[in-house]
Amino acid sequence: MQCTMGDEVKAAAGRQCVWGLLACAFRYPDAEMTQTLSDPARRLELRSATGHLAERHSATRMRLLRHLRGAGRSSVETLQESYGRLFGHAVRGQCPPYELEYGRRDIVQQAPELADIVGFYTAFGLEIGAASHERADHVSVECEFMSVLAMKEAWAESVGDEAGLETIRSAQRAFLADHLGRWFPAFARRVAQADGRGFFGSLAAFGLDFIGDECEQCEAPRGSSHLQLAPAEIQEDAGISCGSRECGSGSAREELVPLRIDGT
Repeated sequence: MQCTMGDEVKAAAGRQCVWGLLACAFRYPDAEMTQTLSDPARRLELRSATGHLAERHSATRMRLLRHLRGAGRSSVETLQESYGRLFGHAVRGQCPPYELEYGRRDIVQQAPELADIVGFYTAFGLEIGAASHERADHVSVECEFMSVLAMKEAWAESVGDEAGLETIRSAQRAFLADHLGRWFPAFARRVAQADGRGFFGSLAAFGLDFIGDECEQCEAPRGSSHLQLAPAEIQEDAGISCGSRECGSGSAREELVPLRIDGT
């Protein structure tokens, strides 16, 4: 049975909500973040947005919703402690949240890979905010980019822009295949193993289910959950820093700033 245009718009808007949640929740915790995640209206929106997920993922979805309810009751300091333990206060922590940490690339591949990620953002009128200190390959930034694409997809669907839809869906497929879908499974496995049924462990498990479904829908290959970390000496030799003012501060946040989103 074919979906109506209204159904397609709702589906894209729902996916925007989920990608936005992942972008928010994988940032360094602060009071604003916990309030956003624990907001009843946000949880209801997420419950509706994830209704399309396969039945096999229902347990993961419900576990995440329970943790979101608890986020408001947890102190910011508790979540910050968990974040620091898992992701570290430098590029190479227990569970690196940076794409370039995954896969055995040569040194010469590092800068072009980062440039390719930034190229995706630039192509859709986005840039890294001047006040931000994370790299473009941070998991929250890549999820935020996918949220923007889903938003643009919903708008293109609503006005019947077939050419725009083709461009946006092609970008989603390419970004998942070349970037987020390639390394997120390995990242999620590390977080789930390290945090078990904690907030970030549940978030990673949910993200793995969701991104797996996204890859399937886009017909993009999903990367291996056993992707190895890049040798530490490659990062040092390549001169790619964590980008924060103080790598030990743990307070860095990254945001994509829309320069121009035509028609939205």
